Amino acid sequence: MAGIVFRIDKKPFSEEIEGVYAFCSECDPEGVGGGPGVLGQIPKCDYWDRSSDLVTEFDVESFAKYHRFCPTCGKKINYSARITKQNYLK
Repeated sequence: MAGIVFRIDKKPFSEEIEGVYAFCSECDPEGVGGGPGVLGQIPKCDYWDRSSDLVTEFDVESFAKYHRFCPTCGKKINYSARITKQNYLK
């Protein structure tokens, strides 16, 4: 079983979230993207807490319904084993 890495992209000089991306922790442990282990982007919705780095359970649960296995390594994704990274866009 593999964990999941969330990369939260924020707008420059702001705490506003631009996007949240999910990656397999086995294939892309740093959440860089552009290669193997990309699970997808969590759809933007009104349930995001814009004042924190946390993605709410609502977003994760809806995403997990359709992304149960890594398309690269085939391992089942354990959504309880989470790593969250933060990235400020340029």
